Amino acid sequence: MNIIINGDDLGYSGKENAAIFSYLDKRYITSSTLMVNAPGFDEAVQGILLRQTNKKVSFGVHLNLTEFKPLTQSDIWQETNLFTYPLPKSASYFDGFSSKRGRALGRKGRVLRHACLKEWEEQISKVLDNGITISHIDSHHHIHMLPFLFPILPVLIKKFHIKNMRIIQNIFRAPIKPSIKSYIFIKGWISYFRFLGLRTSDFFCGFEDFVVNTKKALPNNTTIELMTHPGKEWTKKESEILESDWINNLSYPAKLISYNEI
Repeated sequence: MNIIINGDDLGYSGKENAAIFSYLDKRYITSSTLMVNAPGFDEAVQGILLRQTNKKVSFGVHLNLTEFKPLTQSDIWQETNLFTYPLPKSASYFDGFSSKRGRALGRKGRVLRHACLKEWEEQISKVLDNGITISHIDSHHHIHMLPFLFPILPVLIKKFHIKNMRIIQNIFRAPIKPSIKSYIFIKGWISYFRFLGLRTSDFFCGFEDFVVNTKKALPNNTTIELMTHPGKEWTKKESEILESDWINNLSYPAKLISYNEI
């Protein structure tokens, strides 16, 4: 079995940057995704450029609509209360997003979805403009998996020739089991984007959930992506496990790979 270990939130701050790059260099993780509108973006870019020729590590884009200042301007941000205003209106910051909020907006929802597309296009363009080769995309708080934003993903994929994308979670800690409706949605979501030509892992879940709580033996010749958050105060246990010999304690053979090797 192949395992991709992705460090989310690269660029969030200097603390996250230092932790992620340290873990990449020590091969505790094999991949990371960059938050383009976050305060530590410029610092993260320099670290990526020093490492991206190594195909055993991969760098993608952590699409964001839920935190920090947007790169684009649109009246719809304010009209739909997507922002909080700790600073003057011109310096508005994202204040979360929900599929329910988007569905309730009617016509404004379509305008909002278009604005989200433009924001994500700008985020991806900024990464490319900085000389970074994008291995894959995922999103902050899994927002690219929301049904409300489903229609804009094929546009991004085609425009930027995206090859790989994080799938929706399809492994759950025991005794959690998805409902039949959720199971059908998950299978349909994955099948559709594979139909579009995207390469994906076969499975996805959080690192700690998989290693500690799930311990599920997966079929041979499959790939799982495990999500991590190095540098966060709330992931100390996760970090302890990452720094241990956890992979050799699995009951089956496993190999670490990056998205460049999928």
